[in-house]
Amino acid sequence: MRKCNLVSLLSIMFFAFASLSFNPVALGGEEKRPTEVMTGRKPISEKRVETVEGNIVCLLPDYEKGNVKPVIATEPCDKLPPHQHVIVTREGKIYSIVGSDEKIHELEKDPHRKNVRITGEVEDFGRTKTINIFGVQVPVESR
Repeated sequence: MRKCNLVSLLSIMFFAFASLSFNPVALGGEEKRPTEVMTGRKPISEKRVETVEGNIVCLLPDYEKGNVKPVIATEPCDKLPPHQHVIVTREGKIYSIVGSDEKIHELEKDPHRKNVRITGEVEDFGRTKTINIFGVQVPVESR
């Protein structure tokens, strides 16, 4: 009877400690954002709302070659296999486009890819930037 209680107590203590060790906030640490987990880096500035102007590029997977093919689509890309998107500015800055499933689907259904504006929350990691879209993309007038 005592062995059973001791084993139960030790099991409870182990799982309690294990759950604490995987929760950085419980140990006085900081909670990481998903982009920090993916990149392994913290943003160098706070999130800010910006409008980014440029060309949207679809990064289409090529499973046979094991890489991606960057394409500026000329029509909606929602019927293509699941893929990532980036926006490239005239200055050559590249932003990974992230957002809710609804906003990404809106982006994929829109045929406009060149000279567009996207409004969203930008995180700057130095060489890596992300924009979490929440605004509607609008084609930029021809200049």
